[in-house]
Amino acid sequence: MKKYITIRIYLLTFIISITQTTITTAQDYPSLDMPLKTTDAPEWDQIFKRTSGDGWYSGDGIFMVPFSGDDRQGQKQTTKTLILFSDSHTCTGIDPDTYVVSGDKMMNHAIGILSPLQDPDNPQFSDVEYHWGEDDNKRQDPAYNRNIFLEHAWAMDGIYQDGMIDMFMTVEQNGDGVSGVSMVHIPIINDDIDLTNSANMIETTPFFYSDGSDNTRLGSAVMDNSTLGGAHTPDGYVYVYGARKIKTRRGAVVARVPKADFTDFTKYEFWNGSQWTTNFMDLHTDEAEIFTIVSSDRYSITPIRTGPFSGKYMAIYSKKLSHPVVEYKISDTPIGPWSDGVPVWGIVEEMDELGPNVPNFYGAKAHPHLSEPGELLVSYCLNSYQPIVKDHNKNRGRFFRIDLNNFATAAPQFIVSHKYNNTNASGFTETATKHTKAFNNNARDESKWQDNTPGDKWISIDLGQEYYIDRWQVLNEGQLSGDSHLNTKDFKLQVNDNYYDDNGWVDVDVVTGNTADIYNADITETKARYWRVYITNPSQDGTDVANILNINLFGRTSSKQTPTSIFNESIAEDTPVAFPTAVKDIIHFSNPQSKNHVKVWSIGGILCIRETTTENYINLSDLSPGAYIISVNNESSKIIKK
Repeated sequence: MKKYITIRIYLLTFIISITQTTITTAQDYPSLDMPLKTTDAPEWDQIFKRTSGDGWYSGDGIFMVPFSGDDRQGQKQTTKTLILFSDSHTCTGIDPDTYVVSGDKMMNHAIGILSPLQDPDNPQFSDVEYHWGEDDNKRQDPAYNRNIFLEHAWAMDGIYQDGMIDMFMTVEQNGDGVSGVSMVHIPIINDDIDLTNSANMIETTPFFYSDGSDNTRLGSAVMDNSTLGGAHTPDGYVYVYGARKIKTRRGAVVARVPKADFTDFTKYEFWNGSQWTTNFMDLHTDEAEIFTIVSSDRYSITPIRTGPFSGKYMAIYSKKLSHPVVEYKISDTPIGPWSDGVPVWGIVEEMDELGPNVPNFYGAKAHPHLSEPGELLVSYCLNSYQPIVKDHNKNRGRFFRIDLNNFATAAPQFIVSHKYNNTNASGFTETATKHTKAFNNNARDESKWQDNTPGDKWISIDLGQEYYIDRWQVLNEGQLSGDSHLNTKDFKLQVNDNYYDDNGWVDVDVVTGNTADIYNADITETKARYWRVYITNPSQDGTDVANILNINLFGRTSSKQTPTSIFNESIAEDTPVAFPTAVKDIIHFSNPQSKNHVKVWSIGGILCIRETTTENYINLSDLSPGAYIISVNNESSKIIKK
């Protein structure tokens, strides 16, 4: 008989079962799953950080294509990289202390050539050669304000093969919005780009359809599902993802093509939700959408070869311009079904550093070939709406890392309150300023909520699910206009278990005598779905009008303070459930079944592996050396990873 010692391991709940996931394109609310661990990557920020001189200083888009065509992790020292930018800026000078630029010029696209890193831990701005303009003479003139390929054309993703980088671009004609998708062919000669005949490199594709303000297009992301692309199950196809825009929402769509036929548009197949077809118009349907991407149509899909998601695919994307959070989704296949979005990076520190009224954060995507094995390097764009002064620190890309082998011990903090949730307010009529604007963009005048009706005023929000809120922020009129006498003076933050029970509101934070343009406060962590700001004195001088630019609720999907669940595991002391008990890589199950449910925890309680397999073993080579607990089909024992 086995002898057991019951130990209590405190774990943050992580529940993700791809086999049970159903596709829900209308779902905007994040998953409660604990995300993978992340760290910032300040050394990579340097490649976009100009500190002196003139020339390129900012660009969004940020697609990266290795000259070698090898998109697997660990290639940053072996290959040049073509960086594809959309809207970009040059300057004639930059203040090294304030980062304010002079001589700002804007173009629709630019490119950069990142050299193989000589010092892999210390990327520099000088490692990138930036190009803009029509030819070699003009593109080196920082005052020149034209594009390399087409006017009003914005870069999307691409791929290298057979001496050519082929990339997609969205194109606008006559100022009427995006009107087409082109493919640009850039020759690579002697390990360098050849832009001699850039005007002849452009080819119109059939991968665009528009019906008034709605459209469908391809090119948002390219995933090479070959060995060189990092695929764990190569199938010979390149998957080309796009976006279907219906009014203000977007859904991801996908096509595929044999890798050798990437530039033959007649060989593409399109996923209609149930099968592959040869009709591009099949993408312009609700059924064709593989997941909702809310607003940004730039994202990435990456095959994962290590960690708890080994053998799966990861989509990485930004939630929306004014909703600074990066999420990922997981799927067993390149087309889905996909899990709910898991918030992984909150971008709160950048907001605090740069100020809440100007930056937009968007366009997050992974760059596998620049990543170390076991991680994903992710970039995202930061862009400011400043109308007069251009600050380079508020107009450049940023980076962070996702650890593919380990889960986080705490979910990231991010802004959970935005206008896609249900809101209500006092003084609201169909002709009044919409109350949703109080949870919209940060501190812009057109986003202001105002109530001039007599008496107390309020604005409430249904977050769609419960969050753990531990900070909140009110951006008042003075923060933008300087008219501080209209700053909200006396108000409360409240929660309710029932959105429709007017008597059920409970105070979480009571504020009296506020004069600040921005009220910002930490609160006791409170779990709730329904929130309200109740205003009893809306101004400094008795004016009975409420003016709020924005309200931000900062929170998490799980508690930061304490674990969200306690797992009681019976540990076999004398008969291990897997062998050998001291292992370098492959560990076998003592009593395998037709389907084995396996979990591995660190001694500290971090879930490192969660896997269901028909094999009688798993590979632990990606784990760091140390002690672990392995559970196989709900029986557990201790092991040592050498």
